[in-house]
Amino acid sequence: MMAVQYFQFAKNKAERQIHGLTLLHTFVMVLDVFANFLVEEAKSVPGAVEKEHEEHETKEKVEHDQ
Repeated sequence: MMAVQYFQFAKNKAERQIHGLTLLHTFVMVLDVFANFLVEEAKSVPGAVEKEHEEHETKEKVEHDQ
């Protein structure tokens, strides 16, 4: 009788490492594909980093005053 499993489980340490490296490689490839988009998107929002920093400081002040 043949059994089909939905999840793929590693049988040993070497196989777990292969699965981990495969996942890492996939993640890196996705980042590589979208890298230019992410950089351009960050440039298209002027002052976003400064505004986020300012919001964080305001939040800290409010929490401190309470």
